[in-house]
Amino acid sequence: MAEIAQLIQDASQAHRAGDLAKAMTLYRQVLELDPQRAIVWSMLAQCFAQLNHFERAAETFHKAIALDPGQFLYRFFCAQSLRRLGRIDDAIEQLRESIRLRPDHLESHDQLCRLLAQAGRADELTAANAALQAALPQTQADAERLGDELARTRRSREALLCYRKAREIGPPSAGLLVKLGEALINARDLEAAWHAFREALELDPDVPGAAAHLVSLSERLNRLDDARWYAGAALDRDPENTDLNLALAKIDRREGTLPVARARLEKLIRSPRITSRWVYANVVNELAMTLDAMGLYQEAYERFAESQNVLAQRQEARRFPLAEYPAWLRHVRQSLSAEQVAGWKPPPQLDPANAPIFFVGFPRSGTTLLERMLAAHPRLIATDEAGLLPDLMNKAKAFIGDQVLFPQNLDYLDPDQITQLRRTYLADAQSHLGIEESSGKRIVDKLPLNIARLAAVRRIFPEAKVLVAIRDPRDVVLSCFFQVFGPNHAMVHFHTLESTVNLYTEVMSLWLRQREILGLDFMQTRYEDLIADPSEHARSVVRWLGESWDDAVLRYQESTTQAQINTPSYQAVASPIHGRARGRWRNYAWHLDPHLPKLEPFIREFGYEAR
Repeated sequence: MAEIAQLIQDASQAHRAGDLAKAMTLYRQVLELDPQRAIVWSMLAQCFAQLNHFERAAETFHKAIALDPGQFLYRFFCAQSLRRLGRIDDAIEQLRESIRLRPDHLESHDQLCRLLAQAGRADELTAANAALQAALPQTQADAERLGDELARTRRSREALLCYRKAREIGPPSAGLLVKLGEALINARDLEAAWHAFREALELDPDVPGAAAHLVSLSERLNRLDDARWYAGAALDRDPENTDLNLALAKIDRREGTLPVARARLEKLIRSPRITSRWVYANVVNELAMTLDAMGLYQEAYERFAESQNVLAQRQEARRFPLAEYPAWLRHVRQSLSAEQVAGWKPPPQLDPANAPIFFVGFPRSGTTLLERMLAAHPRLIATDEAGLLPDLMNKAKAFIGDQVLFPQNLDYLDPDQITQLRRTYLADAQSHLGIEESSGKRIVDKLPLNIARLAAVRRIFPEAKVLVAIRDPRDVVLSCFFQVFGPNHAMVHFHTLESTVNLYTEVMSLWLRQREILGLDFMQTRYEDLIADPSEHARSVVRWLGESWDDAVLRYQESTTQAQINTPSYQAVASPIHGRARGRWRNYAWHLDPHLPKLEPFIREFGYEAR
């Protein structure tokens, strides 16, 4: 028994540290000694789920359930894996049993409501929503207290449910409204968050956090007059506030008062209040943007490099090995062959008008502007980088398994499995977008780096249209280097100009290979052509998509001013179309010169002048 206890302790420690391979080895050793330990089967299943091996996770959770059928959490976690596999009915049954065992478990109620909505089971959804409301605390203090606990443990959806319930029960305090606003930001509902913070300030102008959030959201939603007014009022009470000064500097830059923005940022950068590398990097980056707008390009470049260096030092960035993603891209490029594609059995015909439109490219190639224009068309609806295709490929492992790498694993899909995957994709997209299957909307799935997954598009949606954003490679790599991105396998490459160029060459080499052998129905759309003649270029894209023209496409800013745009392009797409970003690389040509040999093949291929 002492040996088993030590193994479990060591396994749990490895699991918490993120060493899943070691944890799984130790969990298996425990189960060899004592296969009746349900909790260990559950922990092993969670490792499978964290590795996106959802089929094996579901199987392993079922072993835990068989040993301890009264433990509601095993059923709840099992439902998550079943959901990711597209087995919605099975997931619903597990959640119902979880709720029977633990009626106050909000996550089970919330997940059940979402899955019933996705499955279109309206009568059951009504009853499930009523049960969810009954499970929430029935006094304002209790609802707020539980929301705080859930927020601390990063269970943001359930925290939002509690804060909303607390607000419904009685008149809210300013502090509750701030918590509600922060939960709404986590839920990516910026408009509702803006109103929550404004109401909080109306109740108490000194409530902590509300002013900074409101100013930041006003700038984010392109309400610059509101942002400046609220910032001015708040700075009267707290002149050294970091968030307020950063937001006001962004407004100064956007409105052209560049010396004021520079002075504010240079003072802010020395502030002892900045203790976070993330905040410091954002302040330095904004200073670099201001120096760039002033034409001080050498100083700007040095600040951009400083910002990226700080980002690279963060623990979150060091979790992603630089060699991993380029190696995967090379594997995909070298593995794809015309013979493989020719061997794919065609799935049942899907009406092209119902097939999604995939909009891809290298980041910072102009996808957001054109996506906003297309989203203004009454027949089209955009996903705003929802990650639907990567999720679908994880679900495909239910059929393929996880032993065969992409893209070879696509060979193992049969027509019936592809039909099920298409249904799953469309159901997920409709759930994400809040639309019904009968809405008649065509989905524009814009996620730039889906350009590396076009073999999956060709296999699962051969009827789909594929838009590929192209922009001068020199402008693209500089723009990526000039942005602050959250870390992931791709974005950590933007911490130096050299690694940005290297990633660009890997991604676009893969695109050229896919273009050659996949037989995609694609259109390359050049950013420079779009900004030179927006009307003609947009008309050509809409025509190629097979849709009739609608003037709303050119009035996209009417909806953009109210829209949430989750990319660094939120400022640009709310402004009149201009060509200031075209040829921006010339201001930094001396930094790009060492990298031109790698970029020149793509400069020529995509029709740009070498100099």
